[in-house]
Amino acid sequence: MKKIVIPLLLGLFATIPHHLPAASYKSIIVNQSDGSEMKVTIEDDMKTAVAEGNLVITCTKGDIVLPVIDIKNWTFSTSAGSDDVWTGIESPTASGTNCILNSDRIILSNLPEGSTVTLCSIDGRIVKSSRAEGDYEFSISELPKGIYVLTYNSGCKMKKILLLTAAVLISGSAMAQHEHFHVFRNDNQFNTFNNVQEITYQGSPSSGYNKMQVTDAKGNATIIDIEAIDSVVVRPIGIPEFHVNLTDYPEWTELIGSKSDEHPAILRMDGNGMYDDLPEQEVIFRGRGNSTWNMKKKPYRFKMNKKTAVCGMKKAKSFALIANYIDCSLMRNTVALWLANYLEMPFANHCVPVKVYFNGICKGQYMLTEKTGIGSGSVDIDEEKGMLFEIDSNYDEDYRFAYNLYSHTAIQNGNNSQGTLPVMIADPDLTEIAPALGLTADEYFNTWKNDFSAMLTAVMTTPSTGSLKEYIDIESVVNFFMVNSLSSNHEMEHPKSFKLYKDSLDGVYKFGPVWDFDWAFTFDGREGAPANTPMVDNNGDCGGYTFIKALLSNEEIRTLYQQKWNAFVKDGYPELKAYMEEYATLIEPSAKENGVLWPADYSVDWRLSESSFDFRENFDKLKAWIQQRINYCNEDPNFGLYR
Repeated sequence: MKKIVIPLLLGLFATIPHHLPAASYKSIIVNQSDGSEMKVTIEDDMKTAVAEGNLVITCTKGDIVLPVIDIKNWTFSTSAGSDDVWTGIESPTASGTNCILNSDRIILSNLPEGSTVTLCSIDGRIVKSSRAEGDYEFSISELPKGIYVLTYNSGCKMKKILLLTAAVLISGSAMAQHEHFHVFRNDNQFNTFNNVQEITYQGSPSSGYNKMQVTDAKGNATIIDIEAIDSVVVRPIGIPEFHVNLTDYPEWTELIGSKSDEHPAILRMDGNGMYDDLPEQEVIFRGRGNSTWNMKKKPYRFKMNKKTAVCGMKKAKSFALIANYIDCSLMRNTVALWLANYLEMPFANHCVPVKVYFNGICKGQYMLTEKTGIGSGSVDIDEEKGMLFEIDSNYDEDYRFAYNLYSHTAIQNGNNSQGTLPVMIADPDLTEIAPALGLTADEYFNTWKNDFSAMLTAVMTTPSTGSLKEYIDIESVVNFFMVNSLSSNHEMEHPKSFKLYKDSLDGVYKFGPVWDFDWAFTFDGREGAPANTPMVDNNGDCGGYTFIKALLSNEEIRTLYQQKWNAFVKDGYPELKAYMEEYATLIEPSAKENGVLWPADYSVDWRLSESSFDFRENFDKLKAWIQQRINYCNEDPNFGLYR
């Protein structure tokens, strides 16, 4: 009997036909990845469980043990099973490829001739790729703990597995600790269980079985009508869980007051098998965001006492928890940031899906990411030499100015005026940095204001055939707008969340990091935003449009843009599609649960929010939209950037 002890991020699905009457189910059909199936009659004392990476069905005739890796899905049938199922179940397929993960190695056996073995990180980067046949193994001991995609030949087909690697021994007990059992339902409810002890069925052999009972490791039992079940998913790992408890207001069900109010809190994180746990520790907890802060599902930020590596990210003190309240796919920011990392944009943010509990109350799925600013976890430049700017109509930083794009002058109070750009110092704090340089904060600000204005003037006055390399890193411009154009981020027009940085006054301006894709992709106030519209199209009414059109009309930039766009469509887009599929598989259970907690919201007329409960439908729409967007950008003479 083939057993594979490997923590897989593959689901065990049980699709229930809705048209069948209650109390009619008589067997379980286990469909295997090689095309075969196993039909097992349900008995009064039948128990189903997942242990050590195997599906275990216990019947009067004995135990059926099948590796989850070999299972395609699990369905119910109205007809009885056959005794033939008990013949040969202990005989593994001789020609099949076996995969075993131990503490430090992946071991493949029986690989067909000419096989290719590829290991990629969850963000699509190839870690290892090799031709192999027969028996093949390689070390994973040096890999950071996390999620990886293993692809290899199995017979005449390719097999893809999401797996966890860790620098610790993976044992049956460790897997049980992180076992997650998700019940997808057709009655707008959702069940998730950790550490399931057993699954049993209620009914009788004559009339069939109509209820499924799930008993967890603590002995708690939940009974679910089979007719209410859409699918069942068993996964040995889950997304990390953040538990935040305020020490000053433990009774609060949500943050109250200003987003900038800081609260002492105790934070711990359960990595759920994906990442190392974070022990209980003191943090400063607060809100974040602009318009998103006023939405029902609040975004958060926390600051730790010392730099810490959280969920595989570079050590830092501050991290953000993005709510994605108006994103029914929960993937807009994720897709955009994947592209930024694919293009190797310096200091591009990373994202990890997490579940957040606030004072013991589940707040749903969030996106953990780095806080954008100058620091080791984000824009890693010398804060005494460099500067991070933000062009944003919110205009809420202490040091700011507006630049008139027609008169080419900096003015103090021209924000939101036609033909102006609102420019702010995002980081560092000039009141802390300037004295160390022998300057006042105002003097230091004026130096940088003049420098930034000189760059803007060059963009607005240089002929399209001229060069901007003296002022701007051209490749950073191309990468920045590829991400924003693919996502159709109309907030560039206002503009909002438009960031640039410079290592020193002697350097050139670099565009990025990219940020904030709530109002992008399929959403422009409501779901259904067209894919075939320019990123910015405002005929000069907004400064963002005027500046971006002038910048991207430069022939040097357009030539490089065309080259990099074509390369992405050819090579990067297939990788993006694969990544999206894997990420969707990862977050689907928590997306459904998030949708139960946060139903559709039509209370605000300027943005109508759909629920993430219909995750697969939302995901399919996002995929189709991106394909339409790429088709449009391929055909548009300005690559979908501007009209």
